[in-house]
Amino acid sequence: MKIKLYVVPKNFSLGQALKKMNKNGRKCCVIVDKNYRLVGTLSDGDIRKVISKTSNLKINAVKFCNKKPKYVTEGEFNDAQIKNLFLKGKYDLIPVLDKNKVVKNILLWHVFFDSKKKEEKKLNAKVIIMAGGKGSRLDPLTRILPKPLVPINNQAIIEHIISRFLKYGMKDFFFTIRYKMKIIKAYFSDTKINYKIRYLEEKKPLGTAGGLQKLVGKIKSSFFVTNCDVLINVDLSRFFDFHKNKKFFRWNTIIF
Repeated sequence: MKIKLYVVPKNFSLGQALKKMNKNGRKCCVIVDKNYRLVGTLSDGDIRKVISKTSNLKINAVKFCNKKPKYVTEGEFNDAQIKNLFLKGKYDLIPVLDKNKVVKNILLWHVFFDSKKKEEKKLNAKVIIMAGGKGSRLDPLTRILPKPLVPINNQAIIEHIISRFLKYGMKDFFFTIRYKMKIIKAYFSDTKINYKIRYLEEKKPLGTAGGLQKLVGKIKSSFFVTNCDVLINVDLSRFFDFHKNKKFFRWNTIIF
């Protein structure tokens, strides 16, 4: 994001600040000094109050700005905290400062709450999909197909699961497999994919999550684990941040 679109020098007039708001499409801007240190924030509401008293837009904008705006310090916040700040304070934007109060970034309401505009945060984590069960509850479908390949909307359920993780940049998958494992392997060998699959074969049933023992020594950082029949619609980056912020590192696993 180009923060210059949202920043105005402290010598700007109200009229100049208003033009900047019209250009960036937001209802607020950030006022800074010559060293880009935060001076305050100015909203369209602040300007309307001035206009109700005078039509002179050549007045210095800094006289009417909020000189004690809400801001955060870089490296000291997560997405969940920012969302709470936006919801509680009804802010249009929140400046991100370094320890010298220099503006380094600007967080915008619409980026956090408009799903059409938000870009998913990329995560560096591996994904384990437990796909070795017989799928007894889906009988008789699973007499023919293994559960991971049962179609939903013309696509195998496991591909729906994979696509969700791909949106967050995760492309390293482990499949625990046993029941009809040759069919699963054949399916993906004939499918053009842009991600990596490694198979963990269970020679005998190892229980609900027993296949994870085959990962010992293979993964040394946090990873996701999901069953092959679970469709979720959550913000995986918030999930991951919660895991890190609660310092669950010694467990590593994030399970659905």
